[in-house]
Amino acid sequence: VLVWDSAETADGDVRPDRIIHGTYMDGAIPIHAYVDEGADRLFVALAPEDTMDLTNAPAILVFENASSLDSDPDGEGVIDDDIEPDFRIMGHGGTASDEACTDDVTRLSCGNNLTTHNLLFHPDLELLIVGHHTNEILFFDLSVVDWAAAESSGTTIELALEARFITVHAEEDDSDVY
Repeated sequence: VLVWDSAETADGDVRPDRIIHGTYMDGAIPIHAYVDEGADRLFVALAPEDTMDLTNAPAILVFENASSLDSDPDGEGVIDDDIEPDFRIMGHGGTASDEACTDDVTRLSCGNNLTTHNLLFHPDLELLIVGHHTNEILFFDLSVVDWAAAESSGTTIELALEARFITVHAEEDDSDVY
């Protein structure tokens, strides 16, 4: 994840101010990020590079104290430090299929494509909204998360949060679901 502290004015070939990288990226591609500036929290949606290897994705990563994270503290463009997320909402692993939905309360492993396209967080409702490739919008209630637990845990806390979802398609026979 590349970070420009002044992204609103950056122009041209500009080196990022910070890099956030960790082993969670192995076999995964960051698709979308959302910053909750008020809480200094970064949400990152990951998709697997290979749908046969779901070791680290599909997942939603959550980083606390996002404004101070940097895997390249000397600014040389070399990853010196792996930064692991504080929290992770992850699909169950295995392979992508409709049957995966029966084992995956997050619904991130459902369907034939494991890409989460968009993230939005509503801080007042503590609601994480995820646009999922299977024509679904997923809703995760984050009011149940003990955000302070990240400070004392030292490891990534796995969140097995059940998604509320809306299916968005028109054909009754699901022929428009991909």
